Amino acid sequence: MNKQLIIGGGRLGQAIAQLLAVNNQIDVYIWDVDPDKCLPKYSSFDQAIQSAEAIFFCAPVNSLAKTLITLRQYNIKYFYCLAKGVESESLFDSQDILNRYAKNLKWAILSGPMIAEELEQPTSAVVATNQKEVFDYANMQFDNSTLALKYSCKTDEVVVGGILKNVYAVLGGLIEELNLSENVAGIVLGKSIQEALKVAEDLSFDQTTMLNESFLFDYIATVTSSSSTHRLMGKKIVLQQLSDVKEISESILYFKHRLNKLYPILELIEVINTQKLLASEIKERILSFV
Repeated sequence: MNKQLIIGGGRLGQAIAQLLAVNNQIDVYIWDVDPDKCLPKYSSFDQAIQSAEAIFFCAPVNSLAKTLITLRQYNIKYFYCLAKGVESESLFDSQDILNRYAKNLKWAILSGPMIAEELEQPTSAVVATNQKEVFDYANMQFDNSTLALKYSCKTDEVVVGGILKNVYAVLGGLIEELNLSENVAGIVLGKSIQEALKVAEDLSFDQTTMLNESFLFDYIATVTSSSSTHRLMGKKIVLQQLSDVKEISESILYFKHRLNKLYPILELIEVINTQKLLASEIKERILSFV
């Protein structure tokens, strides 16, 4: 049997572990800073990583650099990063961090519509890597599971698509909590997709990469699912239960730095996230896009 280690025992980490466990030739371990989430429970990191062939990183992006530094003393063949977002202090995305700290690792970005609570049903994701063997290995591990994998060499596009969709997905919760019509939803969400393609164009990306699992498919899933964390963020912002969500603020700042400008819907989300507006004010601003 080959051993796979999941770092991060949250909902996604647990779901990925269950998918891997479908393959009877895989021994799955989970390690988390919370001992209760480890599998086996209370196992040390040394115990969990011993003899592991690959790691699936399902923890927050802010712990990615530290994890990669720690891994330098271990013999790991493959590393798959499922973390989205940007590192707080540096505003580095996951690819930036991997390029800096994983020089001796064969790594990939694993991204797509993978809402943890829904992975018992079929879905697909992209494995973005410059080394095809890294995709081939992952594809073999998830054989016979509900997760179908597709290969991409467009790592930057896939990383940016994941960050962008999490920011835009807040719109779904805003629109629902404000009880806006499906017509309004169609227009505003449609314009956010158009804006995402403009971002891709300005970054000299291949737009077709954005029109598959790495952005569009994942965005539709995230903006509509009742299990979506980012959709729930939007609802809580309207109810004034959340404000100035750090992840959203940092992601928007990341795009400001990369593009030296901000696009209308990203600017709308920034204002709504930071200014503690009344529901009526949020509604007026969203309807201005119709």
